[in-house]
Amino acid sequence: MATTTSRTYVRASIPGDAPAIRSLFKSSRQVYLTMGEEDLVAAVNKGQVLLHLQRTKAAPIALAAMAMLPEERPATLHESSPNRVFLRGVAIRRKGSPTTSIRQMLGTLVRMPRQQTEILIAYSSDAWSTRAYNTVGMMLAEKVRYYELDNLPRRRWADPPPSSERIVIEKATPADLRTLSMLDAVTFDPLWHIAARDLNDLMVRGPMLVAATGPFIVGYVSVLPEQSIATIARLAVHPQWQSQGIGRRLLIAGLRAAQPYRCGRALLNTQATNVRSQQLYRSMKFRLTGSHFSVFTQELPITVTGTPR
Repeated sequence: MATTTSRTYVRASIPGDAPAIRSLFKSSRQVYLTMGEEDLVAAVNKGQVLLHLQRTKAAPIALAAMAMLPEERPATLHESSPNRVFLRGVAIRRKGSPTTSIRQMLGTLVRMPRQQTEILIAYSSDAWSTRAYNTVGMMLAEKVRYYELDNLPRRRWADPPPSSERIVIEKATPADLRTLSMLDAVTFDPLWHIAARDLNDLMVRGPMLVAATGPFIVGYVSVLPEQSIATIARLAVHPQWQSQGIGRRLLIAGLRAAQPYRCGRALLNTQATNVRSQQLYRSMKFRLTGSHFSVFTQELPITVTGTPR
């Protein structure tokens, strides 16, 4: 499907576009890309990249590209929630207009054939993309702030007072993944759900601990130690078990699990609206880094009805 103006048009990628798209992402000044080259080429081959092209007497010139990654729907996502499509790459040719190109490509995307409602999710930490997403009418869903804790190897924490229920912090196992994905689904907004396969990836990459009472898991923490930074990738407590100090216990356990890796500091992020989490982090001497990003969404409506033959 292609949409056209007098001099420019937008179309989905075809396999032969791979060299031009790779070149555009490498040479453009305004670039956002969170996928490797192999994944980018795969997206091109599947038609998951939109191109904004300018007609010339010779070959068309690529003004911009937008790479998307449709998610395999998590089993825990509520049936009323739309399928999620993540914007993984945007490149704007030098001297090009991000707003003009993104408006053209987004307009094409909204009109493309689909039999189920989808939601496009885009992250932005750059002024040019934030301005463009705002201008074209995407919804600002969240603002996310980063916190850090320095001198991690030297930190010591007193154990929190015991809760009224006996809570045990222990290492997560692969058998826990389905339970953790269900816990994740009831704890976080659908925008932030992750599937069991993603939790498995986190478990492989670093320590993952659960808070359990008897046979029930009521929370978990995932830590990714990478070079000098230990990232708290996930911290969740079941809503019915919140405000009992379990989040603090999990965070302390996660930080202790990261210390043998000799990372100099710990890093995490949270929504700007999540006051409770921010209070916890500040009480444990985390401080704002000044880094942040915004989350934008765009509904992609059903455009095709009926049942295929």
